Amino acid sequence: MVSALFTQLASAIFCHNPLPTLAAGLLFAAHPIHTEAVAGIVGRADVEACLFFLLALLSYMRYCKYRDKKIYLYICLVMSAAAMFTKEHGVTVLLLCAVYDLFVVHRLHPKDFLVILNQKKYGALREGLLHLILTSIALVLVRFHLMGSKTPDFAPADNPASDNASWHTRAFTFFYLPAFNFWLMLCPRWLSFDWSMESIPLITNQYDPRNFFSACFYIACLHFLIQILRSLSTQKSSALSGSHGSCNCTSTCCTWNHRIQLGRQYLRSTYNKSYSCVMNNNGSNNGHHRASNGHSSVQYRSSQDSCTDCYCFSGMHNHTDAVIMATSLMAFPFVPATNFFLRRIRGCRASAVHTQHGVLSP
Repeated sequence: MVSALFTQLASAIFCHNPLPTLAAGLLFAAHPIHTEAVAGIVGRADVEACLFFLLALLSYMRYCKYRDKKIYLYICLVMSAAAMFTKEHGVTVLLLCAVYDLFVVHRLHPKDFLVILNQKKYGALREGLLHLILTSIALVLVRFHLMGSKTPDFAPADNPASDNASWHTRAFTFFYLPAFNFWLMLCPRWLSFDWSMESIPLITNQYDPRNFFSACFYIACLHFLIQILRSLSTQKSSALSGSHGSCNCTSTCCTWNHRIQLGRQYLRSTYNKSYSCVMNNNGSNNGHHRASNGHSSVQYRSSQDSCTDCYCFSGMHNHTDAVIMATSLMAFPFVPATNFFLRRIRGCRASAVHTQHGVLSP
């Protein structure tokens, strides 16, 4: 079931292209590293969390397509709660939904986030983000309360790096772990049902060759991030230049605002007639738009209450969208799994205990 849901997600990411969709689904189902999750009863929680994670993400994608159907938004929130209570990092699906809405649906650049607060056309985006943020805060607080309002206390065997008194050892080892896990995805040569104790040897000095591998990994990630930001800027520049002339869009993912700015010339060339809003008795169009050619009509439905504020969305349609979603799927769920903040807290405690012991020792 989880593999089928992931294949459906891959189909959306790859614009229903059958070859990459099939390859992604088969690779997800048969990847050797997934045997760690299904080999033992305890690891089945990862599979269940993945199930709820994918259901939440797919529900939010449907909500972005049909903004007037709030049921998809609430299903997403319920599934995200189920994912988090199954496995803590399941809550990151809410962050992934926000990334999808910001960068894929609305194609915003990070430096343009402030415009969300004061522009009417982003009303639907504000609604979705507000639900995601409030739900994230509520779930984290509930989870923290269920843990007794304190961070979990791991045994030294569970996290040897966090108990090490040396700051350099903790830092070098922590930065190596994401690079090591990324390599396992590409080359699952080593598998283990429990990556605890010293299954991954600590990096105790700066001359360890694994530090070079870590440096290469983060340099590549930084370069990758810069390329994504440049691509987002290029898309924005293309959209702005197209709004003053002919439409450069080749898909239905143009905003209705952009189409209306182009005027009836674009729609006449598409439908050979005219474009109008469907008004109700109160003078509002309720997000309906109609274009007719004299014999038949095509009616569109959007999420806003005026023609100039609505988005026509049909999914991801370029490589940047696919890269953003794929990168987010790999990175966000991994962040809480690293126990980074817990390592810092425990590392500080270990350093304090070590210092106190040194002071009290004769």
